[in-house]
Amino acid sequence: MNENVCMNNEPSPLLELISHVLSREEPKLQRSTSLLPLGTMQALNQRLMHQPLLNFINAVLRGIGQVIFVNNPMSGLLFLIAMFI
Repeated sequence: MNENVCMNNEPSPLLELISHVLSREEPKLQRSTSLLPLGTMQALNQRLMHQPLLNFINAVLRGIGQVIFVNNPMSGLLFLIAMFI
């Protein structure tokens, strides 16, 4: 019997996960329902994936935000502004 198939002839969850990780599909943009820049703003990462300059600025602001343990570009920008005030 094939080890990659469960008893009911469905692929195992591990096989599904591996095939999903190895697929070469572009990630779909997730639309945020909130207008507030909360959380890690993953939709912004996906939107800036093909724009190197803006993606670099995003990464720099995230790095600055990580000083205060928040992986959010808006917190990095606020922290940077606060340093220069």
